[in-house]
Amino acid sequence: MDIRKLSSLLLSFLFLALAFIPCAITTNITTDQSSLLSLKSYTSLSSSHTLANNWSISASICNWIGVVCGSKHHRVVALDISTMGIVGTLPPQLGNLSFLVSLNISHNSFYGNLPRELASLRQLQYIDFGYNNFSGKIPEEISNLENAKWLILEVNQLDGPIPFTIFNISTLQNLVLNNNGLSSSLPMKLCQHATRLKVLRLSYNKLSGDFPKNLSGCSELEQLRLSNNSFDGNIPSEIGSLNMLQVLALGNNDLEEFIVSLGIELASEIPRDIGSLNMLQILSLGNNNLEGIIPETIFNISALVIIRMENNNLFGVLPPNMCSHLQKLEKLSLYTNKIYDNIPKSIGECSSLKHLHMSKNRLNGWLPRQIQNLTMLESLDFGGNSLSGMDNGALFLIVLHS
Repeated sequence: MDIRKLSSLLLSFLFLALAFIPCAITTNITTDQSSLLSLKSYTSLSSSHTLANNWSISASICNWIGVVCGSKHHRVVALDISTMGIVGTLPPQLGNLSFLVSLNISHNSFYGNLPRELASLRQLQYIDFGYNNFSGKIPEEISNLENAKWLILEVNQLDGPIPFTIFNISTLQNLVLNNNGLSSSLPMKLCQHATRLKVLRLSYNKLSGDFPKNLSGCSELEQLRLSNNSFDGNIPSEIGSLNMLQVLALGNNDLEEFIVSLGIELASEIPRDIGSLNMLQILSLGNNNLEGIIPETIFNISALVIIRMENNNLFGVLPPNMCSHLQKLEKLSLYTNKIYDNIPKSIGECSSLKHLHMSKNRLNGWLPRQIQNLTMLESLDFGGNSLSGMDNGALFLIVLHS
């Protein structure tokens, strides 16, 4: 073939290939402007709304309210229109903001489905769509957000399963999906890729299935909030290895494990290793089917502010030095269990206590006079026990509910 014809043919192929290269290469600030004007057109803004006149082609997009442009490439890198009373849906053109790093549209009245085109925002690190009215399923394509660190979709009307692929985002640090209608289970290898996860908030959904295992891979986890779902199975002892954990909220589930051996069923207990969580501030295990003795090691966690283990089948006695380390404890809720024997005198050392609820147990003996040292108390309930009165006749006004 003639060399000139070959060159011409190769050049034709080159032009054809360039025509199919993604438009992200040729996008510019005009593309960003068009995308945001599309967003504006999908909303119902009154003529007096801040964005109605401010988002106008008569002004530079980098001067629009809520818009931040990069200093080097002059492209939109952040959009924050949170808490602006906006009603509307999201256009697919939002996926053309290819330089976007932060997107916050929380506390508005956006509704409809989450557009799949959002998955094109590969630079996005912070996403907050919380406190809106979004519905439908979370798109599977969301796992394409390979740089995402914060993904917040709390307090919406989302349903369906949580895409397991979300947990393949290795950069993910905060996953906040509480207060939706999400269902199904969680992956057993939740922490295989999401090793940097710090906050996992999935409370108030319809999630079910076994409590997730292999959590030790999430060694940086600070908050684990799975309350008000329908998880079952046992609480894995490996939770005790999460040394950074500050909040453990598992209340209002069906947590128990039945180990079938020679026909005997044993209900699960609180793992003793939980006492090694020395940074734990909130421990919420109420309203489950937990049995066994409350591990004494819990009372050694000096960072605890709230202990909630009400409405279980926990039994045993409270350790005599239960408050020796709990100087920050503000709420202790152990009502409706099977705790027996005396109330330890060290209760008076929990000097920060505001709420002490231990009704409907099997406590007996005298109320220790050290209770009068709890000057911060706002509510106190020992009703439904077999207490004899106040030790040494100390003058302290207590209402014992019958």
